[in-house]
Amino acid sequence: MTETTSLDDLYGQIKTLKVRCTELEQAPFTATATHSGSIIVEANQAFADLVSYTRDELKGLNAWTLFPPESYPLLMQKLQTKSERPYEVMAQNKYGEPFMIEMYGTNHEYKGEPARTVHVRNISELHTLRQKLDQLEKDYKRRKWVAERA
Repeated sequence: MTETTSLDDLYGQIKTLKVRCTELEQAPFTATATHSGSIIVEANQAFADLVSYTRDELKGLNAWTLFPPESYPLLMQKLQTKSERPYEVMAQNKYGEPFMIEMYGTNHEYKGEPARTVHVRNISELHTLRQKLDQLEKDYKRRKWVAERA
């Protein structure tokens, strides 16, 4: 953004980003996978697409391989408390490429064993837009303050 961008243009960009963020925040959790212990026993195609595996490759895969080590403490806390509330965490695809997700789990039995189904959505774009929106709002406030005193 340049200093020549008008306050009105800047305000318009902020409004547009807020609308897009709202759309992304309301996106459904379409990717699902079920794991028993840490082993994936079922996953839908949306989940497979999200992590760049085939559904067959996911069956029997240790779910921990889908997360970088820095995500482990949060994941352990959510598993231990059996939390069913949504949270954001860094995941990684088959190639080790990181991306932000929001997910929540539901606890149940699968073939007589304790299991957890996770419902996931990719929020990488939302995460990036929130950062950009924060910067634009700071810039807008700064420039408005300067304009009011000129």
